[in-house]
Amino acid sequence: MAHFHRRQLLTLAALIPAVALLVPSGDALAAIPAAGISYNGTSAHGLYAVAITTSCVANDTTVSAVCVQPSYLDLTVTPTAKIGPKCNAYGGLGMGYIGIKPDGSFKVNDYSADNYNVTVTGQFSTSRTVKGSIKNIGFGCASDTFDITIPTPVSPLSPCEMLTKVHAVRVIGAGQAATIIENTFTNTSGVCTVSVARINDLELVVSTSRSTLPIGIGGMQVKALAGPGTAATLYAAANGNFFQAIVIFHHGTGWAGLSYDHQHSPCPSSTPVGTSCVTKAAQSSVTAHVESSARQIYTLL
Repeated sequence: MAHFHRRQLLTLAALIPAVALLVPSGDALAAIPAAGISYNGTSAHGLYAVAITTSCVANDTTVSAVCVQPSYLDLTVTPTAKIGPKCNAYGGLGMGYIGIKPDGSFKVNDYSADNYNVTVTGQFSTSRTVKGSIKNIGFGCASDTFDITIPTPVSPLSPCEMLTKVHAVRVIGAGQAATIIENTFTNTSGVCTVSVARINDLELVVSTSRSTLPIGIGGMQVKALAGPGTAATLYAAANGNFFQAIVIFHHGTGWAGLSYDHQHSPCPSSTPVGTSCVTKAAQSSVTAHVESSARQIYTLL
């Protein structure tokens, strides 16, 4: 799982424009998966490898896009060795970004006079299952069907969707401009990193295992929390003009780590080495917001 260092976040934030963190009201349709989940598998007779990833937008560069119901999917069909030497469709056939209809269905035709003319149709029958067919691929390539079911997602929402739904960015950032600079999600893990007011970083990581949460907690003050599930823990540390508060918690099979890296204005030159100039009031405010957001996110896992 990708994890950016704080200095990298500041550089990226300057390059990517701020976005409005808006999520449509209501829950996603039952047959529509969360955005960013990947469905990978083979066709019924093992003739093709099928890779499908849902997306909010029709490109792979806009990590800032957040949505509850994805409008597109990225599709690649790759003939396997099992299909035989007569099939002339060598390599993966990238179909690009395809629109998903409101009922969870999709269809695309990809044509090349050299070696293939393929039509792929599909339907999300549940939020975890996609079924479909690969037809008329041409020149010795047989048709086949696919029925792919992935494990239960760690959450029905991606980390960025959770942060937006509980208004964590607006509360912690006090209404200041926020930029999503990392937005990844699979059925088992994901990360959302937000740059708040250019110098402060908010991050939510979800996973099926606490050990995979990419959050450093060594040497921090530790406090058990009541509320967001069992074994919820608050970690906090202050040094120089920097203060960090982290809450790690879990619900069912899902683990989550919500962290906020708060940077104050530069410390006075008289500040003793090893101490912090971030006021106790600021530390208390950041900690309270992180705790509150974690309790709300807990219900979404």
